[in-house]
Amino acid sequence: AIEPEKLSGLPVKLVIFVGKAQKSIPVESVKRLCQCQCAIDIFESAGVGKNALDFQLAFYAGRIFEKEPEACIHIVSPDKGFDPLVEHIKKQKRCCSRVESFVSLPFLGGGKSSKDKMDFKALPLDQRVEFALQRLVKMTSNTRPRKLKTLQSFLQAQFSKQLSDKEIQHIVDSLLQKELVTKGEKDSVSYQLQT
Repeated sequence: AIEPEKLSGLPVKLVIFVGKAQKSIPVESVKRLCQCQCAIDIFESAGVGKNALDFQLAFYAGRIFEKEPEACIHIVSPDKGFDPLVEHIKKQKRCCSRVESFVSLPFLGGGKSSKDKMDFKALPLDQRVEFALQRLVKMTSNTRPRKLKTLQSFLQAQFSKQLSDKEIQHIVDSLLQKELVTKGEKDSVSYQLQT
C-alpha cells in the first residue's frame, strides 16, 4: 500500500505508474496523495501488454539518472522481475534498490520487526549517506547534533549499531565533502540541508 504521508517533508519525489486498464484510483489513496507534502508524478501506461509499465519505469529511471546522476531510485514492487534492472543500474555505480513494500524503503527505516530489520552492512556507501541525510532532514534544526562526536553517535544509533566506527566516519566524510555538514571550531558541526 502507498503511504505517501511518510514522505512529507523529505527531499524525495514519488513517481506512480498506472496501468492503462486501471480506470480509477481509490478515493482514500487520492486523499492521502493530496496530503503528502512532497513532489508527485503520475504516469499512465502508453499501452496494454505484458511488462508495459516495467519498460516505462526503466525508461524513466534512465532519464532520472541522466539529469541527476547522484539520485537514488527505489522501486516499490513485489515483482522480482525488476531485480536484473536494479543489478544493472548498480553495476553502473548508481544507487538503486527494489523493496517489497512502502514501509521497507531504506530511508524510512526498512521495517520495524526484527524479521524485516534493515541490513545496513549490505548497503553501499551512497545509500548509507542517503539514509543518514534523510534522518537528519527529518529533525528540526535545533535538535540536530551540534558536535562531531555527537553526530557520529547519532548515526551509529540510526544504523542500529550495525556499522563500524570507520564506516560511520566514511558517511560523515561524505556529508562533509558534499558540504551538507560543515565542521567548525572545537569540532562543532552545522548543516546546509534542504528541509
